[in-house]
Amino acid sequence: MAISPNSILHFTKRRASLEKILEGFFTTHYCKEVFELNEAKYKLGIPMISFCDIPISNITSHTDKYGNYGIGLKKEWAELNRINPVLYMEKESSIAKLIEPLIREVIVNDKYGSFRTSLIEERNGDIVTIKPINDKDRELKINAVIGQLSFIKNYKGVLKRKGKPDILDYKFYDEREWRYVPVASEISDGHKYYDSIMSEAEYDIWRGERLSKKKNIEGTELRFESKDIDYIFVKKESEIPTIIKAIRKSKNIYKNNEELDLLISKVLSLERIKNDF
Repeated sequence: MAISPNSILHFTKRRASLEKILEGFFTTHYCKEVFELNEAKYKLGIPMISFCDIPISNITSHTDKYGNYGIGLKKEWAELNRINPVLYMEKESSIAKLIEPLIREVIVNDKYGSFRTSLIEERNGDIVTIKPINDKDRELKINAVIGQLSFIKNYKGVLKRKGKPDILDYKFYDEREWRYVPVASEISDGHKYYDSIMSEAEYDIWRGERLSKKKNIEGTELRFESKDIDYIFVKKESEIPTIIKAIRKSKNIYKNNEELDLLISKVLSLERIKNDF
């Protein structure tokens, strides 16, 4: 059996969320990530869509934590959409010690007060001129650090789950995560400003204290078609007819009855997987 499957998988806790995905696209939202690198600790909001790279025979421990409804898509589709495996990092490793000073320089010790600062004041007597910062070295460092943080995950840490006890020393490495992170220059015009990274305080404001679910980031949809799908997962065998009805209604992802029939054949229940794999 191959260690790495030919599909990447995305799971969610609600069947309604899977039905929404089956309209032909994923939506991006911010996730709070905790980075422990060397002696430093950062909590930041990272925009992403997460997938896992786990053989179907091993997915039940993953679905127990992240939901029993999901979809598997071909890795060729992932590659075309620049979805990438994350870099798992032990917090005391040599690479953590090497990159953390650069992260601290950009995130904490920016010479203009904040790495978000793009305009500065120049004074000539009583005349104040506001001008853009033209510092290519600084811009390269900021982009490099944001790129690193967007695809870094600690090897292990605390897994927090809503309504359930935290899991201490959880091995995130076992998830074999892949991520889609939007590129700011490619986001659809006409949508509100996109933050490529958020502080913890900014994330908490964005999430909102009373929101029951995370808000989507407009203009960052990740689209797919029936040919890109390898699997569709539901929790129980009894839910298969319901999800088939949802697939039939979703005419954005299939072009004809042949594609529809093939798509329906890809529906699996976790009940069957637990019994047969």
